[in-house]
Amino acid sequence: MGADPAASTPLVDRALAHAGVAARLVVLGGAGAGKTTLLDALAARWHDDDRPVTRLAGRRLEASCPGWALDAVLDPAELAGLGSGDLAAERRVLDRLVALGGKGGVLVVDNGQWLDRCSLRLLSGAAERRAAMVLAARPAGRADLAGLVEALGDEGTMLPLAPLGSDEVARMVEDAVGRVPDPALVSSLLDRSAGIPGWLVRLLAAGGVGAGGERPRPLDPAGSLVARVRAALDQLSEAARVVVVALGAGAAADGGLLADAVGLPPAEVAAALDEATAAGLLTPGRELVGVVAEALEVLVPPPERLELQSQLAAAAFEHPGKATLAARLVAGGATGDATARLLAAAAEEVVDVDPALACRWLVRAAELGGDPGPLALRRAEVAAGAGDLTTALRLAASVEAGSGRCCPSALVVTAAALVGRGLWARAVERYVALLDSDTPERALLAVPLLVAGGRLEQAHELDDAARARLPQPVPLLTEVLAQCAAGMLASIHCPAEALDALLEAVQLVEADPPTLLLPDSPHALAVLVASAWGDLVVADQLAGRAINASAGGGALHTRHQLLSGWVAMRGGRWAVAEDMLAVADPSSKRDQLVAVALDAALARRTGDVGRLAGAWDRAQPMLLGWHAELGLLEPVGELAVAAARLGQWERMAPVARELGAVLDRLGRPPLWDLLLRWYGLQAAIAADDGAAAVRRAEDVDRIEPASPRLAALGGIARVWAATVQGRADAGALRWAASELQALGLAWEGSRLLGAGAIRLTDAAVTRSLLEQARSLRDELGMSTPGALADVSALSDRECQVAEGVAEGLTYKEIGERLYISPKTVEHHVARIRQKLGASTRAEMLAALRSSG
Repeated sequence: MGADPAASTPLVDRALAHAGVAARLVVLGGAGAGKTTLLDALAARWHDDDRPVTRLAGRRLEASCPGWALDAVLDPAELAGLGSGDLAAERRVLDRLVALGGKGGVLVVDNGQWLDRCSLRLLSGAAERRAAMVLAARPAGRADLAGLVEALGDEGTMLPLAPLGSDEVARMVEDAVGRVPDPALVSSLLDRSAGIPGWLVRLLAAGGVGAGGERPRPLDPAGSLVARVRAALDQLSEAARVVVVALGAGAAADGGLLADAVGLPPAEVAAALDEATAAGLLTPGRELVGVVAEALEVLVPPPERLELQSQLAAAAFEHPGKATLAARLVAGGATGDATARLLAAAAEEVVDVDPALACRWLVRAAELGGDPGPLALRRAEVAAGAGDLTTALRLAASVEAGSGRCCPSALVVTAAALVGRGLWARAVERYVALLDSDTPERALLAVPLLVAGGRLEQAHELDDAARARLPQPVPLLTEVLAQCAAGMLASIHCPAEALDALLEAVQLVEADPPTLLLPDSPHALAVLVASAWGDLVVADQLAGRAINASAGGGALHTRHQLLSGWVAMRGGRWAVAEDMLAVADPSSKRDQLVAVALDAALARRTGDVGRLAGAWDRAQPMLLGWHAELGLLEPVGELAVAAARLGQWERMAPVARELGAVLDRLGRPPLWDLLLRWYGLQAAIAADDGAAAVRRAEDVDRIEPASPRLAALGGIARVWAATVQGRADAGALRWAASELQALGLAWEGSRLLGAGAIRLTDAAVTRSLLEQARSLRDELGMSTPGALADVSALSDRECQVAEGVAEGLTYKEIGERLYISPKTVEHHVARIRQKLGASTRAEMLAALRSSG
């Protein structure tokens, strides 16, 4: 067997330093802490130094026998004299103890907690007379023992034995098995023994480790370790035994809860915990030693364990920290109604930090007999709040079906989940049903959906009906719902007031975050309106506030991330947009559609055609069965441009017509109509369809902008359409690009300048426009250093490819001419663009023309 670290040189040296030349020391530690081993090592050191050592020890079963602990220095007659109350005899013994502890001698006393009163009194007298003495004892609550400890000196002479660390455990295991142990084995043994040397030695002796040093084996119910724990329990007081068994059933050393569960006064529980700790059954932190907990599973009959668990669960409702107890009871296999109620209550404590754990506890509560309806509904709310709308919808729908009556909470969850799946009309039906519930104001949740879906008349009717039922005074949550409804209605009739109403809702939500599951947050609605208004700065601020305030909880976190990325993309901050897209984890159909549209938008802006095609391929199945609504106008518009760029406009046309139909039903409100018309223009430009571009530009120009900041869009549209048709004007191009830059659309400005530059024949003007385009790219952080290089930098093959590009040939046609594959042509074009410093195909063509 390996050496006990208690006898290790560093510890012995530290003990000698504490004892000093006077050799006065108190060693404190629970059972198995290594006190006796340390005393043996100290005695050996003093023996080597020719200091006489006298060993004494208290014994549990002799604690009532006067003087018996001193039998090593007393003969039977003297021992009898101590028992008779002979003061002269006691004085003779005291003088002998003082002599043994003087002139270089040392009294070494073990198990001081079991010293009989007479021996303890005499040893205290010797200590007070400056006898050299080392006392080892458990930290027990004996007043007379405390007197001896005090007599031995101040705190400097006290040495509490700390649990072993992993390095010390590793050394003991290595000595036992003859090889360096696996770190996982060391960690496991450390957990099971709590670093208490006695338990570690017993684990090793009982075969807790295989001969080769593999992982520990389970306890043998008939083995020595279980027997040792049983013996330790038998030696405890009844109160301490009950407390230890309760800890094994899942209790924590919380005096109040533990006292209520076992029916003992808190003071008695505290004393019992001290006793169990001194016995080595608990760690200094009053947790069960791992191997003791394992043994209790064998020793405590299941009925007694289950009864204690039920008592703990029932008592927990009057105390904080339900989650801690719930985790312990679940791990311990607790059952019963009280446990079910505790798990439901504990789930509420952890739902904000660990919704998955809360759901598991709610499931377990139902399995233990809790009311399945309310528990399923709460699971649905938690799942929705965490963004798992599929689970939320399944659970809430089952509650709806099983209740046989209107269940407002289930309707709210189902509706929010349906919105996430793009089924806003189905969601509206459930919100409308709330008019006849005890929370009719929640029907207002349907108003923004109805507006976005083009059902304006129904939106007004529902808004009026719900407001007629509002409680007085109006609660803050109801005011939030009312302002969101008012804001979306105003976006149709009076867009100047829309953002003000939504911003008020934003402030209310941030002041008092609602627990109600929302289909969309005030922040998100305000971002949509601000973006359509042309104020990307405000939109960006609102998206950031939504994320920081966790508006709408976990259910809307991904939506807010994607909106933040979307606004960053539109404003030219592509790195931020990429970051948001990377961290977002869209699970709802709505979020997935926004994510793929953002991916397509970034691909188009960076000229990555392969990425653009991939995004479009992913988007197409998402658009099947899509229900048109204003909330997705921008993402769908971006996908329309992507489809046009890839020559697949016909696949997107039906979706665009649906959006147009929504705006027709709304009376073509300028705030939203201008946005749709602008995307239509961009699609025509992407398709290089000059005639269509002219028509779309006329559409844009006819609309009276809702916002003064958008007043220039009509003129910009005309310039762009003329450019596509080959009627580029340098002055008009510069003006339009500057206006786009003022709107935060620097990329669009750079793109327009590039498109105009390749259509002009004056090389000097072309270079001037390209310089302005480069300036805008610098603003976006996308400029290539070195400006446009001379064509002379190209190789012969690259010049041949460039000639084909300038002629407007496709990659396939160029490949056929040069007898190379289209893929090889694509690689050559990429190198040409790099050498010329051109970020787009249009700039490459302009560079080739100006250099020719």
